[in-house]
Parts: sequence; structure tokens; C-alpha cells
Amino acid sequence: TKKKIQLKDAKFFNTVFFKKAPKNKTNKYHIRGKFKKDECFFVKEILENEYGLERSLNPNIWDVIWTMKLLPPEFKILSPFQKVNFLPDSCQICRKDLLHKNIKITQNKFGKEEFNFWPNTFRLDIDDQYTEFRELIRSKEKIISKNENNHDDVDDKIEDEDNKHELVYIVKKPFSACGRGVFLITEESQIDDLIKDKGPCHPLKKTRPIAQEYIQDVLLIDGYKFTMRVYVAITSVDPLRLYVFENGLLRICSKKYDCSKESFKDIFVHVDSIDINVKRESEFKITDQQIENDGLRCDIKWFLSYLSEKGVDSEKVWNDIKDVVVKSVICAERPITATVSKHLRERSHGYEIFGYDILLDSDYKPWLLEINHTPSLAPHSELENNIKRQLLKDLYHLVDITCSDKKNVIQLTNIKWNIIQNIQKQQELLDSSPENNDQEKQKPIFNFSKFNKQDVWVLVDSELENKRSGHFQRVFPTNESNKYIRFMLQNRNLLLTKWLEKGLSIEDIK
Repeated sequence: TKKKIQLKDAKFFNTVFFKKAPKNKTNKYHIRGKFKKDECFFVKEILENEYGLERSLNPNIWDVIWTMKLLPPEFKILSPFQKVNFLPDSCQICRKDLLHKNIKITQNKFGKEEFNFWPNTFRLDIDDQYTEFRELIRSKEKIISKNENNHDDVDDKIEDEDNKHELVYIVKKPFSACGRGVFLITEESQIDDLIKDKGPCHPLKKTRPIAQEYIQDVLLIDGYKFTMRVYVAITSVDPLRLYVFENGLLRICSKKYDCSKESFKDIFVHVDSIDINVKRESEFKITDQQIENDGLRCDIKWFLSYLSEKGVDSEKVWNDIKDVVVKSVICAERPITATVSKHLRERSHGYEIFGYDILLDSDYKPWLLEINHTPSLAPHSELENNIKRQLLKDLYHLVDITCSDKKNVIQLTNIKWNIIQNIQKQQELLDSSPENNDQEKQKPIFNFSKFNKQDVWVLVDSELENKRSGHFQRVFPTNESNKYIRFMLQNRNLLLTKWLEKGLSIEDIK
């Protein structure tokens, strides 16, 4: 069975999986996978121009790999210096059906109000959810029909006000991207069309689509709908280390926003994918002179300052988005941590960059629409290219792609561990000495009594990594992360959170 899965994966990703890892550094990088044309243009440019690495066509010889997937057996043979842009089981947040499952589990455990960033969603491959979805659409149709037939009745006018929007759901496949296979549903008959023999979602058990409530009361820019592409990096899972890139993209639809029933048939009004809207980019025009756009794109840093000028608390908006990022990863922390712990010999082997699609409603509340594995890094406009170049430069520096900082981590860990061992011995002597029972004992800056060398490594590695963060902002752990701990695994997440909460640095260990 495992061999069949590997052969299937190899065929899908158009790859030759490597069988052995080099013993020494090669100063080479390798790209594998079924990437679209120019998708890896900036990856090549930065690894070659900034780091002097040479491209390897041999799947067994590389220090750095850019890939869509790595299988568990491959992780187990990695050399200490090898870096992979993929984390085992990251599909727990990137696959729409699994993300929904993990969010629902977390909502049921801790309350929906704590994780209220995910629109109402149904998995159509699960019988009871499929039935519930059909019933919901059917009941809404009955209300609309009743309102149309009895529009003069006072009670019906109230009901009509409560139901002034069409009930619209957007159907997506768990593996789809770039707007492919997206459908808007307003009527029950459309469900039948969707799942008929030649329909795009037939059979449901195989395609596993989700139906997600379409947020209609959205924030607009010059009358156009947009979503925010927020770039997120995970550099460690146990303990969790999570970063948000300070800039990103506003992706704008090419037709003015409209909520009428007929408009839901027009994909250019409601879906912001550049692959779709590029067909109308020449006809797209922003009339508001204050808006700084490059075609169908604006950058997030400009947008936040634009909101501030309008009197909006843009800092709160950005912090709310970062809160969504942290909580979405927390929802899948347990399954990802279990898989990573099983297959990764060293934390430093794996990292991953994700593209979060965030929608702001008219109250500036962020809604998570989906999380993209290997988000598009292909060249497009000048604005987009500048952001993607800086993103990759800072990402490679953040994860120490050449392992140049690893020696510092080892040396500093040894130094600080020796100091902590002395602190532990002194504390044991003080605790056991009867002469000191009534005297005020000198307390260490932190409770090091149960520390081991791996704890010290985590503190040192985390601090040095954060110093390399560039334009990335660490969102977990921070000195305010204690509010998340009750939702998480009680591993070294707690250690780092308590350490930062006290405002401590490794320089304080002396």
C-alpha cells in the first residue's frame, strides 16, 4: 500500500524521490514538482544571486530543496544541513475539508466564540452535512418565495428585512486553487447540477467539496470586492514558531461589486483570482485618486495606512488578522505536531510558507477563507514582484538556509547550559542547607530547576531566529501569547511564552 501511495504521489507531483542524502554540503539547490511556468523564478534568482547556490538536476544532491511535497521516508534520511520548504501533514490546514474538520473540533472543545473566524461551512462528502446543507438552501428558498407572494403583509415585510440578502454558498474542492472549480449556489437545483454524472463535484465522496457561506456584507475598495493575501511562515512546530510577513497583497475583482441574484453568475464580480481576472485587467479602472494600485493589486502596508487616514483603527485590524493566523494553526497543532515529531529528526529541517486568504467585512472583521500551500510566487506586476522578492529573501534568512547561524546556536547553548547547571547546583545547596532556611534566598531570574539542555537549545535557537526575522513579525510566541496557551499542547510552547512574558533574553543567563 505504501509503495502504491508513493507511486501515485510521484506521478501527481511529477517528481523523482531521492533515495540518499549527501554527507557534506554541496552548495546546490534542487527544484522538483509540477510547478507552473515561472513559478520558481524568484526562488532561483535569490538562491543563485543572494546565496551563490548552483541548481542541481540530481534529486539526491542538494542543500536546499523547493518542492510541493516530501514523503515521510525522505525526511528520515535528511542530512543535518538540508532545508525543506515543506512540513509533514501541513495539509491539516491547507486542505479545505481538513481545515474545516480541525476548526470544528476546536470550536466544539473551546467554544465557537473563541474561534469565530471561519464562515459557516459544510462538507458535502459527509451525508448528514450534505443533508443539512440542502435543507438550509430549501428553507431559504421557501422564505424568499413566501415574501414574494405576500409582499404587502406587515409581518412578511419584517421577515423580508431579516432576509434581505440571498443565502449564497460558495463551493470549493479541497485541493483546488486559483479560482478553479469554484461555484456560487443560491438554489437547491444548482446542487443537483453540481453533483450529476458529468458535474464538477461528482462523485462527492471522491471530490470531497465544501460549501462555505458567502460573506456578502464586505468591505469594498472603490466599489470593488477584494481579499487580502497574507504570507505566513512556520519555522517550528514543537514548540510552535509562527511569523507573518509585514506586507502582502490586496487582490481585487475586476468588476464592481453587486449582491443581486444575477450577479452571482458573474465570476469577475465575486472571485478575485488573478488567473481569472487577468482577462479583464485592461478594462479595470480605479477612479479614487487616493488609491495606490498596480492593476488589480494594492499592497497591505499602503492599505492599512489608507484605513488610518479614514479614521479606522488599522492597528487593531492587523492584530485581529494575526490573531486569526495564530488560532487557525492552533486548530491543527495536535495532528501536525504528532506527524512532525514522528518523521523529522531535527526541527531545523522543515519550514513552510503559506498564503492566507482573508476577507474583511464591512465591520472590519477578518474572515479566513482558505490557506494555500505553496502560494503563487510567479512574477506579475512590479508591485507584486517587489513584495515576493523581499518575502523570499527574508524567508531564507529567517530559516538560516545556509546553516551559517547553527554553530552560534550550538556554542551559545553549551555556554548557557553550563551556567544553568551551576545555578541548579547552587539552588540545590541553598535548599538543603538548614542555615539558609530562615534567610531570604536569592532567587534566580527564572525557575531553572527542571531545565535540560534541549530547553536551553530552544531558547537560544528561538532568540537567534527572531533576530533574523527581517520584515517578518513573530506572532507566536510573544510576550502576549499566554492567552493562547490554554488551547495548545503543554510542551515547550509554555516555556517560551513564560520566558518572553518576563521580558527575558539569553543574555540574562549569566
